[in-house]
Amino acid sequence: MVLLNSLCIDSIKPSPTSSVPAEGSKGFANGKLKEAKDYAQQAFSLKQDYADVLIALSQIAKAENNNADALSYAKMAFTISPQDQNLAQYIDSLKNSSSIIKDDSVKDKNN
Repeated sequence: MVLLNSLCIDSIKPSPTSSVPAEGSKGFANGKLKEAKDYAQQAFSLKQDYADVLIALSQIAKAENNNADALSYAKMAFTISPQDQNLAQYIDSLKNSSSIIKDDSVKDKNN
């Protein structure tokens, strides 16, 4: 986690005091999203069953407006930490966000 700490990725993982991790690139030091992504991907290549890395990758994907990948990474993290209620709420928020996006695209097509 040393590499990830340098980019403040720890600040985006669910904590007992928050119901949902920090949103978007605000969770990254100086907005260094690409650098954070590179470090997170390196960490993931070393240990695929590390929930914190998966949550970081989820947050990065969300910051890149890639909700499908964000949800996928979050679900993978939840398989590792199934008792994490903050993570469960985060997954629900991603699912709700995904359905809102789909609803908006349908509305746009109908107008």
